[in-house]
Amino acid sequence: MQVQRKLPQFVWVLFLSLVAFSAFGANVCTGITPANNGIQITSTTGVEAPYQLLNPISQPAPQPAQAVKLDDSTPLFWHTDPDPAKPVSSDPDNPFTLGYCGPSSNKTLSFSGDFKELTTAETVVIRFKTDNQGSATRYLTLKWTDSSGKPQTQTYSVTGSAGAPDYANDSRYKIWAYTGYTYLRSQNDFKDSFAELLVRVETRFVDGRIGLRDHDRARYDYAVKTGQLCDLDAQSPEEIRRLRKKVQKLSAIDINEKPDTAKELKIASQELAEALGTNCRAARFSIWRIYGEAGLTGTTSVTTGSDSLNKTTIGGTTEGFTGSAGLGYGRTVLVSALKQTDTSAFSVLFVPRLGLASVPATIDSKTGNIVTAGFTAFDYSLNARIENEPGLDEKIKAGSFEGAYSEIGFGESQQFSRKKFPRLRYDGLLPVSVGSDIFRFALRVQIDAPRPFAPKKQDPTSLTDNLASQIRISALFNLDLLALGKRISGTKSTTP
Repeated sequence: MQVQRKLPQFVWVLFLSLVAFSAFGANVCTGITPANNGIQITSTTGVEAPYQLLNPISQPAPQPAQAVKLDDSTPLFWHTDPDPAKPVSSDPDNPFTLGYCGPSSNKTLSFSGDFKELTTAETVVIRFKTDNQGSATRYLTLKWTDSSGKPQTQTYSVTGSAGAPDYANDSRYKIWAYTGYTYLRSQNDFKDSFAELLVRVETRFVDGRIGLRDHDRARYDYAVKTGQLCDLDAQSPEEIRRLRKKVQKLSAIDINEKPDTAKELKIASQELAEALGTNCRAARFSIWRIYGEAGLTGTTSVTTGSDSLNKTTIGGTTEGFTGSAGLGYGRTVLVSALKQTDTSAFSVLFVPRLGLASVPATIDSKTGNIVTAGFTAFDYSLNARIENEPGLDEKIKAGSFEGAYSEIGFGESQQFSRKKFPRLRYDGLLPVSVGSDIFRFALRVQIDAPRPFAPKKQDPTSLTDNLASQIRISALFNLDLLALGKRISGTKSTTP
């Protein structure tokens, strides 16, 4: 078995490119026009939560600064009464602050004293932060004169809610412990078996579905119910208000009890879309996720005979360390459900991975001497992944197989000296819920094999190590460590 520690250079380039794209490539000046001028911001105590309001002054298209005239007094101000004619001179407990984004800079900035940036900014950034649990409501008013000389006033109701952090119920953070028994097929045909203990971590640092739910609940509910993501217009005439109420009324009806409601809702939604003249499209949400896994597992050892052929044989398994990390980018897709407890969302991602495994030393079976020292074998793979999305709230159901995934790809592994590249990699997990939020059972299958139909290597010195492959079948006991910690500590969630 060869000792090779150097990773191909393009693997590092690939990962650095993905990190750079995630940091700089996305346009952060993406605003929302809230339905009925109502803005909801959800956060936890001590954590700032931003909301990007599509700037009504520079929309529907950016205008030159001289075409729009701001109010001479204060074009942008907060007040505690719904009537903008009753502003407050001092509000020390106001948990909201303001900023803007674009067009010259792809980042959020603070306003100058005269708010001159309002004439061209793409979005108005509302930041909510408080150290106290509960909710707060303020009203935000903008005043300007448009390019035709007509005075304009727009008022928004802004409500911020903050609760204690509850990571156990937060779908963005998952820490699972897996322990169980694994059967390994290498050259010994599933004769090797061993116990293993793994910890798997997952964090979703960008999730458009969660962002829409927290910042524009009306559009989120509409998307979940109809599967359509529409740009709703906040300034609606009477007919649009009527159609919107009709859609909301039909959306509240259980389609399982009244099947005809689905057809009526589709027709009403189409009428609303036509009245709005909006851009409606299939509901798809961007996601960026980080995956990590580490722990103790079994690794096959190689023994070398001292006979005339010096042939190798595969020995029993020895305990070894394994770990991997991956960065995933893709889309969350909403799907139709036959009943309310069915899975209603899947994610499809592209996931590059880097991993490592400790490889035991090669031992001479006759003398017991070390022939090849043990070493750390690196591997990488480029994978496609489909995952059963976890439950987000009462609108999005996870079904009986929450967290199940199937991932397949190709890559390189230094663990197999006779066929390092290309190798087929597969990883599939099927957890089965038993009605507990702390533990569940799971079945896992992992395959690391040469590409399909790869020709055998004829080498008399390694008769039994021909294009070595591994198939692992595991029966696991799955613990949610965050939920377990919450149960032991007795912490109660107050997150809204």
